[in-house]
Amino acid sequence: MVFDETQFPFTTKSPPSQPDNTPSAILPPAIPFPFSDLSHCPVDTLISIHTDSIPTIVDSISLNEPATSPSSPPSPEFAHTNLIPDSSLAPRMTTRLMNSITKRKVILNLTAIIEPYTLNQALRDPYWTRAMDQEIAALHHNHTWDLVAKFSDVNIIGCKWVYKLKHKSDGSIDRYKVRLVAKGYHQTLGLDYFETFSPVVKAATIRIILTIALSSKWEVRQLDVHNAFLNGELEEQVYMSQPPSYVDTKFPTKVY
Repeated sequence: MVFDETQFPFTTKSPPSQPDNTPSAILPPAIPFPFSDLSHCPVDTLISIHTDSIPTIVDSISLNEPATSPSSPPSPEFAHTNLIPDSSLAPRMTTRLMNSITKRKVILNLTAIIEPYTLNQALRDPYWTRAMDQEIAALHHNHTWDLVAKFSDVNIIGCKWVYKLKHKSDGSIDRYKVRLVAKGYHQTLGLDYFETFSPVVKAATIRIILTIALSSKWEVRQLDVHNAFLNGELEEQVYMSQPPSYVDTKFPTKVY
């Protein structure tokens, strides 16, 4: 390919006429190139062509010899035999399967025990009943509420039990988790709540703590805090009905 720097854009397909016996009129012979598209040519092949083939060709051309036609076959002495790299020298990625490191996929059966949807279903199982007793005992231990008389001019919200099974990595049951949640959709804005905000930890904070612990070789343990939401303080007066199946027999008409 010949470029004419004096003419842009280049419109003539034939090479421009130039005086003979001048360095600019000498064209190097055609180099056999095995790649039709440079995008598929390895980088080391391009470097090999630039550093090995081209200086050798230019040095072997005499300025007094006529230019070789691009259509003429190349001379064998200019043929580069190392254009295609050896595939055996290329690095190969090693996977776990190559080293016979496999792990059988375990499909856990989590439908053996069904989580209850109603209170009557939970009362039939002693495990769920024990978990409900522990939840209500923790609420009383933390002095979550006070049992007061019911007023007619206050908004009383309801509550319900929520049941959730916690599983281990092998599919076995870790524990029966029960929560007593208030029906917040019964609250009135400006009366028993003014904002909806719950402080939670960010995932970036957890990653930073684990990184520091790893670099310092600290021991990391995981624990579960029961009734962690009780650390927050309410600035409003909220009245809630007594939990189902745990109504005080002495004061059944009072509320929390």
